[in-house]
Amino acid sequence: MVSRSFDPVQVRFWESKKITPLQGTFEEFMQSLDAVVGHETRGLAVVRPEVELSIEERFKSTNAVVSRGCRQFLENDVEYVKSINVGRTVDAGAFYKGMNPGWSAVEQGLDVRRQLGDTILAEHFLCPESEHSDRAEIIMIEAHAGAGKSVLLRRVAWDATRDYDCLCLYLKPYGVVNTAALQELIGLCDERIYLFIDDAADHLRDLLAIARSMGPEGRRLTVITAERINEWNVLGGPVATAVTVEHELKYLNLREIDKLLTLLEEHKALGTLGRLSMAERRRAFAEQAGRQLLVALHEATLGKPFEDIIVDEYNGITPPQAQSIYLTICVLNRLGVPVRAGIVARIHGVRFEEFKEKLFAPLEHVVEAEENPIIRDFSYRARHPHIAEIVFDRILCNPEDRFGAYDRCLKALNIDYKDDYNAFRQMVRGRSLIDVFPNHDLAVGVFDIALSVIGREPFLLHQMGIYEMNRPNGSFVVSRNLLSEASSKAPGDMNIRHSLAELSLKSADIARTPLERDRLLTKAAGIAAEVRSARADEVYGYHTGLKVGLARLKPLLEESEGIITDEIETLGKHLERGLSEALQRFPGDSYIYEAESQLASVLSDSDRMVEALTDAFRANSRVSFIASRLAKCLIARGNIDGAREVFEKALESNRSDARLHYSLSKLLIRQGDASSDALLYHLRRSFTPGDTNYDAQLLYARQLYIAGNQQYREMFAELKKARVGSNLKDKELYPLTGRFHGEVERVEAGHCFILKDGTRDWLFAHRGRIADAVWNKLTPGSRVSFGIAFSLRGVNAIDVDLA
Repeated sequence: MVSRSFDPVQVRFWESKKITPLQGTFEEFMQSLDAVVGHETRGLAVVRPEVELSIEERFKSTNAVVSRGCRQFLENDVEYVKSINVGRTVDAGAFYKGMNPGWSAVEQGLDVRRQLGDTILAEHFLCPESEHSDRAEIIMIEAHAGAGKSVLLRRVAWDATRDYDCLCLYLKPYGVVNTAALQELIGLCDERIYLFIDDAADHLRDLLAIARSMGPEGRRLTVITAERINEWNVLGGPVATAVTVEHELKYLNLREIDKLLTLLEEHKALGTLGRLSMAERRRAFAEQAGRQLLVALHEATLGKPFEDIIVDEYNGITPPQAQSIYLTICVLNRLGVPVRAGIVARIHGVRFEEFKEKLFAPLEHVVEAEENPIIRDFSYRARHPHIAEIVFDRILCNPEDRFGAYDRCLKALNIDYKDDYNAFRQMVRGRSLIDVFPNHDLAVGVFDIALSVIGREPFLLHQMGIYEMNRPNGSFVVSRNLLSEASSKAPGDMNIRHSLAELSLKSADIARTPLERDRLLTKAAGIAAEVRSARADEVYGYHTGLKVGLARLKPLLEESEGIITDEIETLGKHLERGLSEALQRFPGDSYIYEAESQLASVLSDSDRMVEALTDAFRANSRVSFIASRLAKCLIARGNIDGAREVFEKALESNRSDARLHYSLSKLLIRQGDASSDALLYHLRRSFTPGDTNYDAQLLYARQLYIAGNQQYREMFAELKKARVGSNLKDKELYPLTGRFHGEVERVEAGHCFILKDGTRDWLFAHRGRIADAVWNKLTPGSRVSFGIAFSLRGVNAIDVDLA
């Protein structure tokens, strides 16, 4: 904007829209342009014909036409891995210290080939099409910070493309997934597409769009994504049920350590390891077991604690302006987002050209610069987010200094840019601010700055409400006002609704009167039901609803003096039904087990309540809640035979009650004296094909396996499709008694397969359930002993040991 004179009101208005007014007339502006812009650059633009896309080599028809949206997706958002021409090289020493510019290290072969990479290639790239899912697959790689997940992701894409001619696309850091473009490409190429997405938590919307919107074409799409374990645990909930398989990238095994040592020696990057023997070098790495690869590399090669190395590195940066810029980059890059040159310019008054000329040299070994063609700006990154986190924690150890850094960064962010908005959201998360700023006034100051940047936006109000609800001595009134305002502005946001339910539940604990308490619990129950209805595949709505039921039941039991009133019976039925549904739908979930344990404790601790349940059951054995809860109270007191009699008598009056059949089945399994036919009878009546009684179906498949009925394979094939998170699909439950024997058939990075003696069926054994000393000795043909347990994916070998 150009103006002859400055009106302060107009100046503030345009600056609020990120526009800087320039004083002068339009004529003066054009004269300035004429003086700066040379004549040779003023020619009319030439419209260039659309260039041929490299991926067109995969099209089944030579006459295929690519839509404009699909072309933009291929040019701006993803890389066609086969056409990548690396060009630049990376210094080996810099790479081993965490610098990883694109594909350079992979192309140069600086990375250690990880066994997990080979496992992923074998299981998801080399398998026949019939073994893929009937919907879009999402393969999750989880790892601790610095474990090498980003390098692994690129290595798998590189090898799958060059060794096996798979069609691989790699989402650029600033790219956005276009599901319509993917559908179009699958149709044009008529083959499976593999899409790689790093930093999954930053692309939750993309992953959700893939899970929900790919349609029939999704059967030919496999997404391989990666994220830090802690980030995924906190942010990955909305996508968890869509994940097909989870892999964890663990520490290097002995073979991988030897390969890494060979590479370090080849590239003269051994550091202090250079004076040691091979055995001593190997031991130096082995002593770092359980730590991140990045940490191990630094500590083993430099001989100092990792954090001290990073602090010394920071203190060695000169001049002070370069050090200050590096600190700013770390404040933001620790959140996993790149830092635009525009932010550095605003905070430090340094344009990119000046940075490149004067300050890049002192920061070259710790900062990477990358041009983003979408926003036509450069971005800076510390060489690894984990290093940036250490710089933030150790250099800004004073809360006031942290506040100053937050103040400068938040005010410099332009939330119209995706990366800036992601950084903004990370910086204002309520729970994280409790840890970063123990001083309440400083946390409030951060929120005040955020409000001046973005206004009263629903996400920010939600985080302010969460902070107020969970901070020490927080105000529930203030929290409710904030969450209510956020919900009114985003009525369809179930995360905000769930927070309101939890707030009502917490408020009920300090209610002034029974009437107020009941009103708050009613409100919490209503919102929990709403969340459960909108997100039936997530456990949170179920758990909150159960907590509400327990909060209502406890005082009623205390007041009833051992009498089962109509109110207790009604509430008990509702609670028992909700608990049964949750236990079936989310087998092994810790939240639901906690609620079950609390309910059992409340009822079985009271002699009068057990007597009242007994009297009520004698009077009417048709009430399944009374029967089920009485039997569970008897089980808690060790009266197993009495509990069995209760279930059997209740079933005489309720032959079709699936919950009673399910509960009796679990009791019979616990007793261990029931016939296989009796167990199969009750378990088969515990569910209906296609329902969400997954736990009953799992137990039925288990019993079929024990009975030698091969139908168990069909049951597990269906259970694999259950809409629950991978953590629940992989949970090993209901182990068999005794030990079994067999031999290892195949060993992969994260698991092995064991051929069981006698039946000759293959059992899956997860790497994480096998002791390191045993795992390191396993080879095809090794004789082993093991236990057997079951997950929704099938039959698993557990507690594996060498025979």
